[in-house]
Amino acid sequence: DLIRAAGVPIAAPSANRSGTLSPTSPHYVAESLGEAVDIILAGGPSKVGLESTVVDLSGPETLVLRPGAITAEDIGEVLGCLVSYRTEITTEFPRSPGQLLRHYTPARPVRLGAVDVERGEALLAFGSTKFMGIRGGGKLSELPQGSIKNLSESGDLFEAAANLFAYLHALDTPEHSRIAVMDIPRTGIGFAINDRLTRAAGE
Repeated sequence: DLIRAAGVPIAAPSANRSGTLSPTSPHYVAESLGEAVDIILAGGPSKVGLESTVVDLSGPETLVLRPGAITAEDIGEVLGCLVSYRTEITTEFPRSPGQLLRHYTPARPVRLGAVDVERGEALLAFGSTKFMGIRGGGKLSELPQGSIKNLSESGDLFEAAANLFAYLHALDTPEHSRIAVMDIPRTGIGFAINDRLTRAAGE
């Protein structure tokens, strides 16, 4: 609606402070930027949940610098060429947004590849948690309310992407010492999800 009303192309920076978790709802925009902005256009929660795919067409190869919901395979089908991922991890002079070693970072540390949960941790789950438990003994049901968010109980990667940042925000609270994250497949949009989680963990 804003673009239609403006009648001109619109470019804008991210609606959050650099390096922090991306906002996928107006609430998190306000939480991040506060009084630094005059107006927040509330369009509801993001349906995709991930930032845009960034493609480099400046050289002999077509490269995806930042993966998103549109995959390298999707782009290759349209362009009729091989498209490769070049998701560099750098500490300075990134070629694209989202290439810093630490980016999309919550205040709490992130532990990837979790097969159990330590007491005090929050759990970002994916798929079945049937075989998950508390380290040293105990069931997930013993964790405090609000300590578990499941990106997609059915294992749907698109649902997981849509929920990713909202659930990281929800678990990033002082009550939790760390956020444990279960493994997520690296196929399709799962590649982009894992890219965000790797940078959130600073690995």
